[in-house]
Amino acid sequence: MKLKWLKIKISFGAAAKVLKRPAYSLLTLFAAFIILGILLWMFNLNLLAYIFSNSNISIEDKIIFFFQSYASVFTNFDSAAASTLLAFAILLGINIAVMVFVLRSIGGSIKQEGGKSGLSLLAAVLGAGCAACGTSLLTPILLAAGATTTIGIVQAIGVLANLAGIGLVLFSIYTLGSRAATVLAKEEK
Repeated sequence: MKLKWLKIKISFGAAAKVLKRPAYSLLTLFAAFIILGILLWMFNLNLLAYIFSNSNISIEDKIIFFFQSYASVFTNFDSAAASTLLAFAILLGINIAVMVFVLRSIGGSIKQEGGKSGLSLLAAVLGAGCAACGTSLLTPILLAAGATTTIGIVQAIGVLANLAGIGLVLFSIYTLGSRAATVLAKEEK
């Protein structure tokens, strides 16, 4: 058991060392920002396309409109869903930064390293969306299955899906961190 904890400590410690490098810290923030944007806008792409294609709306208003969605995370979602969505976006940003570090250092394949990240993103997509306004992927599925209290069920399942996504991303960071630890050990020699 102590060996497992040591491996976990080494792996996440290596990921933290990667993030201490400014380029990878910025990559983490940028990726988390983009991922959160994708999760927030994926169910309203038609609205986003309309706003950005409408010539009657100034560029400044378009930008303000786009960025207001980030501020509305805690008003469009309950606190559990918003917290797990933000945690997922940040962790996936970390995962991407560590994956880029590993790929640049040892020359690997994105296909080989990106599978767990893609699966976790799918879980977050299921967990995102607003059940009350009908933008959740789970709402029509549960309605078809005969659920009558869909909004409460969808919110609970959404949080669970986000937690599953977080778990998958943490596992991905763990596996990438162990590879990063090997690279960092070679760099120190």
